[in-house]
Amino acid sequence: MNPRLLLVLLAAATLLAGCGLVGGDTPGTFDYSGDWRGTLNDEANGAGTLLVTLQQSGHALSGTWHAVMGADATRALGGSWTGQVFVGQDSDLLNGTLAPAVAGQCSYTLTLARANEQLSGTYVPVGAATDCTHLTRGSVQLSIQP
Repeated sequence: MNPRLLLVLLAAATLLAGCGLVGGDTPGTFDYSGDWRGTLNDEANGAGTLLVTLQQSGHALSGTWHAVMGADATRALGGSWTGQVFVGQDSDLLNGTLAPAVAGQCSYTLTLARANEQLSGTYVPVGAATDCTHLTRGSVQLSIQP
């Protein structure tokens, strides 16, 4: 491995550890398990509704997602969620992959930050996806449901 690259990677790991954004032995005190509901705003398709059910095991997240664009139920898609919680000093970050239930549809990378019982962030397609008709890229706002 290139010594310069190794030094950069070591510096980045040290920086993340100093910020508290690495998975340690104990996850944060917030439990992400449960039902989340909110909105998404897609660059190409406008506003929609997003429903997420999460299970948490340590820093690992898994679950399901379902999005409906506008009020048109035929413009719905969903699938599985896998990801990880990065515990920070002031807030947590969540990084996830939204995989489609239907073969041939796009997968998305989702990056969220938590403030109290709300998550907000962005999503983008994974790789060089060509058929992302219902979702392209955009923003997400979610709230935990009682």
